[in-house]
Amino acid sequence: SPRSNDPLDYTTFGELSEVITGNFDVFQSVLSNKKAAIRLMKDLTLVRNPIAHCTVLDQVEQDRLKLMVKTGFKVIMI
Repeated sequence: SPRSNDPLDYTTFGELSEVITGNFDVFQSVLSNKKAAIRLMKDLTLVRNPIAHCTVLDQVEQDRLKLMVKTGFKVIMI
């Protein structure tokens, strides 16, 4: 059954990257750099799949995820 009525809730990281790329003027107030934001989304996709399918992340993947979170905070202007 549907989890949401909002189609945005069903977008993938790749699709979100396309939304950001195509509408960066809307996102530039919260994202410091377009290319960095897109790269972060691609990197997150690498660790998203094992997490979503309840697979244990090995130490390298855990370290990569921690680095991505730190990078993410730099890309998102909070």
